[in-house]
Amino acid sequence: MRIQARTTDLPKLRADLAVCFAWEGDLEPSGVADAATRRTLGVRMKAERFRGRPGDTLSWTPDGALPCVRLLVIGLGKRRTPESVRDGVARAARSADTRHARSLALRL
Repeated sequence: MRIQARTTDLPKLRADLAVCFAWEGDLEPSGVADAATRRTLGVRMKAERFRGRPGDTLSWTPDGALPCVRLLVIGLGKRRTPESVRDGVARAARSADTRHARSLALRL
């Protein structure tokens, strides 16, 4: 799997799996600068009753609307600690492995 660090906004990155995160109670994912993508994900989070708890995931296939093949929102829970983020990144890596993704983009 290829790993690169970039400052590009997540919806603009070409990857098999793009991952962003949401804290418990968030109405939209954190770290997505593109307002349209953030709103779309917020609507999907509400529709699928995504709460942002640890273990919550929301998977979206943008069908050509974004350069990524699949976008995943991972819940981090209430505690805003480095450990919560580390656990979320580990879940992202496991999700990429499970999906046989050759590239993974993370928005931290």
